[in-house]
Amino acid sequence: MTWHLEFEIYSALIIGIIMVYYFRGPRVPTWQNRIYGATLVISMAFILTNIVATLLLEHLTPANFGLAVFFNNLYLIFLPSMPMMVLLYVISIIYQEFWHKRALVILAFSMYFIYLVLALSNPLTHFYFTLDLENGYARGIGNPFTHVSSISYILCAAVIAIYNRKKISKSVFAALCAFMVLSLAAILLQFVFTGYILTGVACTCCILLVHLSTQSNSMVSDELTGTFKRQVFLQMIEMHLKNGKKGDIIALALRDFKFANEVFGVKTCDRLLKEVAGFLKGLAPTGRVYRFDGDVFCIAEPNGAENTDRLVNLIVDRFKKPWHFQGIDYSLNCSLGVVPMGKGGTETVDEIVSAIDFAIQESKHRENGVVRGGEIFNEKFRRKNHIRAMLAYALEKDGFEVHYQPIYCLATGRFATCEALVRMRDPEFGLIPPDEFIPMAEENGMIVSIGLVVFEKVCQFMTAHPYTEGGFETIGVNLSVVQCMQESLADDLIAVMEHYKLPPGRFKFEITETVAAASMSTLRSTMERLIDYGCAFALDDFGIGYSGVTNMLNLPFKLIKLDKSLTDRLTGEPRTRIAVEAIISLIHRLSMRVIAEGVEVAEEVEILRELGCDYIQGYYFSRPLPEAAFTALVKKTAWR
Repeated sequence: MTWHLEFEIYSALIIGIIMVYYFRGPRVPTWQNRIYGATLVISMAFILTNIVATLLLEHLTPANFGLAVFFNNLYLIFLPSMPMMVLLYVISIIYQEFWHKRALVILAFSMYFIYLVLALSNPLTHFYFTLDLENGYARGIGNPFTHVSSISYILCAAVIAIYNRKKISKSVFAALCAFMVLSLAAILLQFVFTGYILTGVACTCCILLVHLSTQSNSMVSDELTGTFKRQVFLQMIEMHLKNGKKGDIIALALRDFKFANEVFGVKTCDRLLKEVAGFLKGLAPTGRVYRFDGDVFCIAEPNGAENTDRLVNLIVDRFKKPWHFQGIDYSLNCSLGVVPMGKGGTETVDEIVSAIDFAIQESKHRENGVVRGGEIFNEKFRRKNHIRAMLAYALEKDGFEVHYQPIYCLATGRFATCEALVRMRDPEFGLIPPDEFIPMAEENGMIVSIGLVVFEKVCQFMTAHPYTEGGFETIGVNLSVVQCMQESLADDLIAVMEHYKLPPGRFKFEITETVAAASMSTLRSTMERLIDYGCAFALDDFGIGYSGVTNMLNLPFKLIKLDKSLTDRLTGEPRTRIAVEAIISLIHRLSMRVIAEGVEVAEEVEILRELGCDYIQGYYFSRPLPEAAFTALVKKTAWR
């Protein structure tokens, strides 16, 4: 009989190319990847064995008879191994904790063990085939069992995949279905068309499909740096946690990398990123370096605190030296955070991601730029997580309070206005200042609701205390970045003012230059709408950014609030006094008034009075006060 081997030879070439591409690239040591790699090797061995066995049958002689028997038996052994690998691969995708499904795995190997015993005994029993020089190759009575066993594996894999389809993505489920249909079709076609060797083609088609849909290196590897992608990192952490593995994560964030991009250009800095990634990959074995974010890398270190400290010290020492690229030496700084896996506060993927972000931020405030997981870190991280969890509770249970800080008018010698400052009351930590919970509320989108709740509380306060009219000019209310990005902000605020029947001229909305930079077009529209309605705006924290003067000129502000960083240096730095005097003069010439923030001593008050400042806000006159204490202060100082 003549067999056609062309398809098998082409299949071997294609599998060989896929193997080279796959094994040369980065691989995560998951069961899914291990089984896929084993499938590639078994497929290549199966196809090559099939080719050799078929050639020996076509040229059967007494000299090669023994080899023909050996390779045909070897082919018989390999034949159901491919469908078995299909089943194991499906199990590994659906159940990441592969060995936790021992029953399925044992079933797969038990079926193969029975087949293997029959295959190894075939030279004696001729159950699957017989071979002699006179009659050549002849199928035995048990030959159909080879196809039955293969079909059983495929059907078992199909049932598991369909039953657990909600646990996997639609694209992966579609790939698995096509994978199994192709395998089943090839088995049936091979059974019908005995003269064509199609098993290798089926293997190749299935492997190519899986490679393109779920196993391509481009799906796990960052194209620029060659490290693993963030999604792979999250999957690895989840797998480690489920398996109860401990260890540390070293997070490295490049400082001022945005500045380097602006100076050297994106393409040049991409080379710098490659240099950093190459250095990190040289420190850690393949499979442990991940690109967590644009300029943030993570190293998963499972080998104990001693090795973690060694890697941290090597990284710190390297970043003390300049990086040479494009013919220049550039000193690049980094922040390092060490986060423990599977310990208190870092027992889920979300907690670990939050801990990484927190560690990086904390390390920026350390002199050596390194934060290691410890009692202080854990306590701060626990506090942050607790506050984040309490935001929704505080919003639902009226857990936000408004404190009021009076603002002193130098011209009249009395308090003329105030600023409303939100606080969150927590059963464990007491009053939480806004600089702790506002950034978290902006991240999760709750700041819009919180902002409206705060504004409504301010309106309720003004309605409940009508004595604040007259000498009480305005009350300042802060607007956050996310609030100012909402096109409905003006309408929402106006609706609250109209509900409480309060004149819009009583309100002064305060924004920072960060707000202006983030949402200029929407902000301008909101400002114009509220100004037309009768409200005013103040530019907060003037003097700490780069675009304060630009915003002051381009947006319709009535007041400018000088940041505490300027007033702090008035008493000891003549140059600061000259600068502040010039700033105040400029603001007045632009028909705006000035509020100096953070004033704490009498000497600063007198200097600001001499420089022509209009209002003073700070601890020298009063801290932010709860509503009752503020009301008492107003009555005591005869606000009206």
